[in-house]
Amino acid sequence: MEHHKRRDLSFSDHGDIRDYLENIISLLPGHIFWKDLNCRLMGCNNLQAKAAGLESRDDIVGLSAYDIVNKNQPEHMRKQQADAIDKVDKEIMRTGQAKTIEEPLIDNDGHQRIFLSQKIPLKNKKNEIIGLLGVAVDITEQKNIEKEFIENMQHDIRTPISGIFSLLDAAYKSGNLEDLKKYLPHLVNASRELLDIHNAVIDFEDHEYGEKPIYNRKFSLLELLHSIIHVNSAAALAHDSSLALKVDDDVPDVIKGDDYRLKKILLNLIGNAIKFTEKGKVILHVMLIHLKHKKMTIRFSIQDTGIGIPEEKIPAIFEKFTKLNPSNRGKFKGSGLGLHIVKKFVSEMDAELDVKSIINEGTIFTVDVAFELPLVQQLAGEDIHKEAERALLIDATKMETETSHIVVSKEKTFNASTAPTNAVYICLIEDHEMAMMAAERILKNTNAAFHIEKAVNAAEALALLSQQKFDLVVCDLGLPDRPGFDIVEEIKRDKNHLNYQTPFVALTAHSDDARREQAKQVGFLGFYNKPLTEDMAKKIAADHLTHEATLIDIASMTDMFGGNEKTALDMIKILTSSFREDKILFKDAFNHNDYTRARELFHKFRGGISYIMAPELSKVAMLLHDDVKAFGQADKPLSDLIPQLEALFNIIDNLGHWLNTYKAS
Repeated sequence: MEHHKRRDLSFSDHGDIRDYLENIISLLPGHIFWKDLNCRLMGCNNLQAKAAGLESRDDIVGLSAYDIVNKNQPEHMRKQQADAIDKVDKEIMRTGQAKTIEEPLIDNDGHQRIFLSQKIPLKNKKNEIIGLLGVAVDITEQKNIEKEFIENMQHDIRTPISGIFSLLDAAYKSGNLEDLKKYLPHLVNASRELLDIHNAVIDFEDHEYGEKPIYNRKFSLLELLHSIIHVNSAAALAHDSSLALKVDDDVPDVIKGDDYRLKKILLNLIGNAIKFTEKGKVILHVMLIHLKHKKMTIRFSIQDTGIGIPEEKIPAIFEKFTKLNPSNRGKFKGSGLGLHIVKKFVSEMDAELDVKSIINEGTIFTVDVAFELPLVQQLAGEDIHKEAERALLIDATKMETETSHIVVSKEKTFNASTAPTNAVYICLIEDHEMAMMAAERILKNTNAAFHIEKAVNAAEALALLSQQKFDLVVCDLGLPDRPGFDIVEEIKRDKNHLNYQTPFVALTAHSDDARREQAKQVGFLGFYNKPLTEDMAKKIAADHLTHEATLIDIASMTDMFGGNEKTALDMIKILTSSFREDKILFKDAFNHNDYTRARELFHKFRGGISYIMAPELSKVAMLLHDDVKAFGQADKPLSDLIPQLEALFNIIDNLGHWLNTYKAS
């Protein structure tokens, strides 16, 4: 009776109950709606009404999917979107099977949103389907984060794998074991990169979805700290940074607590600090901040002199899959999972985490963790416990790392002293050491005349490109200081730049269509996916090089003249010498729109080059001849074709230069 009395106090009649339920439905989170058998909406909650641009949720009754999709879209897109929604809804009501799907929709601001929709058939008391109920959640941000994570993994995994494959392939084809020995340290480094990524992802899976007990066991804090410092020492030295440990004298060595989570937290925080610190220092300072009745709080402070974190970005760094510097736009590799694991473990240990950072000055992470003081300052199996040192210093200024790495220098200068006389100058821009080494080796294997100048960032590349005219630029898109796109854009803005006409090709670990289109828009003439192979290098050379070393097939020409190389060289000399006068005649015909004279000149010229085995020359001459005929038929001025004519002149000039250097050598 008491139960019924309490109910009566709340709801005097069925109308009150209905109003109460209506109020609950209107305020429910997520987008909730229900439809009849004709896919007409019968009701929704407030959030769904707002998303549909309605003043009241009652206004949705009787509307179709077509009525509520973004009205600012073109008609055919609205219909396509509405038809896709209706198709799914009708299938659910026909089969009686619930369905969970991702639905892309354009919101009223014109932005694409992605909803995770769960739809179930609605039935009456006779078990007949009378409509459906839908609940949708906006997962756009999660999908964007996942997409970025996949792009980062694509880049970070493909880059070292590409280097490993390319170097092993080159060593295998050369059959030289000494080459393989030379590459081993770099192969080990690249393999370690892959292992680190693998471990990060596996750790995340284990920690995010697995059950890990909270440990409360006795361990040596100093031994744990020493192991963390030693594990990270090579990485610190590779960054020319010092790594220091300082443990206050009043901090107990043997303590009780969760050593597993503590170690993971410190490994991630110190590894992160080193990653973002170049030629600086990282300090782990451990201090006792509270002790009472064998209960204590120990503070772990990790301070670096790295690049810092913008204040508004600090909350985001702990989100899974989040990286402030995506792999394809910077040098900071990683899975974007480490700090998420740190946050999770700090929470599970009831610890406290704080972050302070100043841009270009550094960051301090502090973690306050509760531990217990054991009855005995001694570990099991020990007769006497010996404490490890409370201070350690891995000093980059006094030690040399065995790990080879590229030293970044903005004062990159060009040096042609080692170039062969008939050199093809190629600028190779790549920040990953393994990828750089592999690409350089493969390009040189492709053609001994290739002279490679290297740059590891945009600043070095722009310095090189301002000093020397290159025949080809092979550029990675993800560089530590600026994207590869910026290099091309900067050069293409200045028509007088030394390398304005130089072909640029992109070599990248990313292969999505959007990046390919962006590369094309800024001025890249080719887009190639890592790993670079000898076949790919040959294709790049064939597609984009018109230099003398790839311009003429002298061996085939010699064969054509019965093995007489002198005759072949004489034919090239006749062409280049006679063309000095033809240049003037060609220009005069083009400037005066003399189509007849231009065709006569081409007829004579193409007859002469039929004996010259120069594929690029033949190709350019044929295309230009076709353009002349087309312009004549359309009555368009031949002067518009002057740039193409100049390109033809350049090829013949290169042939003359090749002939002189070939004879001299």
